[in-house]
Amino acid sequence: MVLLNKGKIEQHTTPEQLYNTPNTSFTAQFVGNYNMGSYPSLRPHVNGVLVIRPEAIQIDKEQGHIPGVVINRTLLGGVVRYTVKTHQNEHILVDVLNYGPLCHLSVQESVFLTIPDSEILELQQSA
Repeated sequence: MVLLNKGKIEQHTTPEQLYNTPNTSFTAQFVGNYNMGSYPSLRPHVNGVLVIRPEAIQIDKEQGHIPGVVINRTLLGGVVRYTVKTHQNEHILVDVLNYGPLCHLSVQESVFLTIPDSEILELQQSA
């Protein structure tokens, strides 16, 4: 698969690689709903932009590394998407399957997020 940006090849790879390991912020924005930002609570000194897939983030009511509050809940069929505002005022999207107790979190409910370091990609901004 070849992804073009303004007539130039942005990334040439398999669809799985394109989604799981985008090379640039343009690719990440094109292929999905990545969380994108500087996220100083995750990595204080970033030269580019951090990207994290919403489905790679674990959400829990009792334990995790990043405390926050659910500020939005959207049902997307088989997935529930939460927007969580962290105590660092960062907004992070989290996707969970629409099955089990974690799909019934309420707006204004306190939660904790865990993001495996291997799921945080640091990319350069696209030109």
